[in-house]
Order: sequence, then C-alpha cells, then structure tokens
Amino acid sequence: MRSFKTAFPPELLQSVQAGTMAYTYKGVHCLKDPFDLVIYLKLIWDLKPKSLIEIGSNQGGGALWFADMLSIAGLGCPVVSIDRVPPTGLTDPRIAFLAGDAARLGDTLTPQLLAALPHPWLVTARTPMTRRWRHCGFSPRRPAPATSSLSRTACSTTSAWPRPMAAARTARSPNFSRAHPLRSGC
Repeated sequence: MRSFKTAFPPELLQSVQAGTMAYTYKGVHCLKDPFDLVIYLKLIWDLKPKSLIEIGSNQGGGALWFADMLSIAGLGCPVVSIDRVPPTGLTDPRIAFLAGDAARLGDTLTPQLLAALPHPWLVTARTPMTRRWRHCGFSPRRPAPATSSLSRTACSTTSAWPRPMAAARTARSPNFSRAHPLRSGC
C-alpha cells in the first residue's frame, strides 16, 4: 500500500478538502482543489490535447471547467466525461456525458468512439486507483500495451490526500511516448 504521508499539516489538508467539496464552477459542483486546477492547466498548456477524457463526472463541474479552459487555450477539443450516473440538467455542445463504469471502460470507450477522438488525449480520473480499476486498461506505473487503444496521458485521483499524479504521457499514436514526470505514486 502506498504511503499517504505528506509535508502538509492535517489541518491544512482538511481545510483544502472541505473547500474542494464545497467548490462550484459556474454553479456546478466541481470537486477539484487548487492543486488539481494548477496541474491540469499546466498539462493543458504543455500537452495541447485534442481530446480530453474524464473518468468520474459527478455533477459535471469538472467537465465544464475543462471545456472552458481548453477553449481559453484555443484548443476547443471535445470533452468526454464518463460516470456510472452521468449528470442531468447540464448540457454543453463541447461535452459528451456518457454512462459507464471505470472498471469496465471498454464497454463505454468503444473502438469506434476512440477512433473518432483525435490525439493527443488527456485522460483524467476521479475514481479510486484500485487494482480492479487498473485492469480496465489504465495503469499508472506502466505504459499501455502497443495494441491498447486506452493509452493514458495523465491520471489523477481525488480519492485521498495527497492526490497522486502519474507521469504525463502523450498519446500521439497507439504507441505513445513518455513525457516529463509530474509526480509519481499514482
């Protein structure tokens, strides 16, 4: 099991977590903390993704934030957001909310859908990084097989503090190349 030891005092972490749980973007719960927001902005700037896949929609605030930040960066790429129960009442032409299970992504991210999403991809996850989740095709410590269409570009989880961030990877082709590491331990 990975250590959750951090230099941040527990009181600070509890305060940030409380703020994260209360944070809304354009009136929609977002569930992103300041650290996530800065890291995602850096990834967007560095990777310049042409597609973004978010695993874990909750109420859709994160997908809305991603769509706006991608538009501001001049990228205007599609956002595909997957959750067991996709949000209702939030519509945006830049976002596709899909029903799906993080442990069975192949059922939702069909070969046809993946083929339609231009590369590079930025893939984020707000689901716990469990062994069951990793078996779906995303692994934080090893690249996806060359035959995998689920090449991960980045992975983060908001299940516990501190949130780990895997090495960023660009998915310019089915055989993606390693970019610079951000934080390890996902």
